[in-house]
Amino acid sequence: MRTIRTARFIRAAQSHAQSDSNSGDNGGTPTTPDTVALAPFIKEVCGGSVATNSTTKLIIRGFYFTPTATVSLYQTNSSIPSSLIGILQGFRFIDPSHIEVTLQTRQLQGTFSILVTNGALDSGTSGDFLLRIINPRWRDLRLMSLSTMGIEKTAGVSIFQKRANGLWIADQNTAWNRAVKFNAFQWKRCDQVDFSLVFYNAKNQGEGLFGIGAASIDVNQLGESPQFIGEIQLHYQDGKIQQLFGGGSPYRQWTQQIESVTLKADSYYKIHFQHAGATGATIRLSSVSVRDFNQDLEVVQEWISNAPSDSPVLVPYWTAISNPNLFLTAFKLQ
Repeated sequence: MRTIRTARFIRAAQSHAQSDSNSGDNGGTPTTPDTVALAPFIKEVCGGSVATNSTTKLIIRGFYFTPTATVSLYQTNSSIPSSLIGILQGFRFIDPSHIEVTLQTRQLQGTFSILVTNGALDSGTSGDFLLRIINPRWRDLRLMSLSTMGIEKTAGVSIFQKRANGLWIADQNTAWNRAVKFNAFQWKRCDQVDFSLVFYNAKNQGEGLFGIGAASIDVNQLGESPQFIGEIQLHYQDGKIQQLFGGGSPYRQWTQQIESVTLKADSYYKIHFQHAGATGATIRLSSVSVRDFNQDLEVVQEWISNAPSDSPVLVPYWTAISNPNLFLTAFKLQ
């Protein structure tokens, strides 16, 4: 177990200017130009959500990094060797606030910590719990308990769960002024993870708007243009897909026209947002088997996103339009 360091700096050298404080002629003030070595501090790790048995680049942001710094991994309150967590290589010093390192993960899953060391000083606990290694898997909304999804919804929204197909909303509301967030599935934009959502189209009827939103959205204060509050959402209308809405702000009011696609009734579809739908990323719509969401039966359409959204923390987001024919079935981060 690593010993927690408490010292925040080392005074490397000290000198005092010589002056005659009793002399009324020069009126000088003594100076103390100290050279101080400051301990590194980790503020954020981008790329810190990573799959097992994969290679990724970690961008570590903080303060007081040096070109000779070293980076290591550990698990807080555990004696697991860092070699079982992953292999670090390719250290790159960018500036005192940014360093990069390549991580090759093993089979071990869990939440881990990162330590940056400058000589005798290290980053202490500032890098605790900033690395998450997971085995990407589908979160099946047909089987999960609603209480484990971290649901945050506009007052008055009723969510129903059908074991055969997933989640749906059935009430008298047909406006876009209500929403649902799934806070149990948060991720950071700078991790550049891909997000996939499976939905079931029972009949080519009704409307839907679903995709990605910011974790900071207040679902009870959506304002006058709620369709633009989400980061990027796919618009469904009577079995057709032909537009994206979002922008993450009512002032941007972003839309993207996409080639119209007509879906088949009684079918499952997967919408895959590369890098959470960032500008230049690919958005792919495909049909999938209910038995294996990983296998595309047919790639229906692909688009290149031009969404300007930039919120730092993201969640699955659903504009709560009443439609008993449209179900959200599963989520996956990878």
